[in-house]
Amino acid sequence: MFIEDVLAAWESKGAAAIHTVIEKRPQDFLKVVASLMPKDLNVNINQIGEMTDEQLLDRIRKLDATIQPFLSAHGEDGNSDGDRTPTAH
Repeated sequence: MFIEDVLAAWESKGAAAIHTVIEKRPQDFLKVVASLMPKDLNVNINQIGEMTDEQLLDRIRKLDATIQPFLSAHGEDGNSDGDRTPTAH
């Protein structure tokens, strides 16, 4: 019964309560939002550890094909062939 009562109160006055807290006590609103966030949020999108050897080789081949035009503009050893102005990175 308690949960149903809380749900009913939330549905009827929850949005208004949030707006009141934001306007009158923004620091408390931020505390509530922070408390709802996971303590340890892993945003690592590096999937290399989960890839098979074949998938890794495929990724390397694709990267190689992508960077080859840039490398060949500087010669095989990566040094400028004199035709281009060196760039700083």
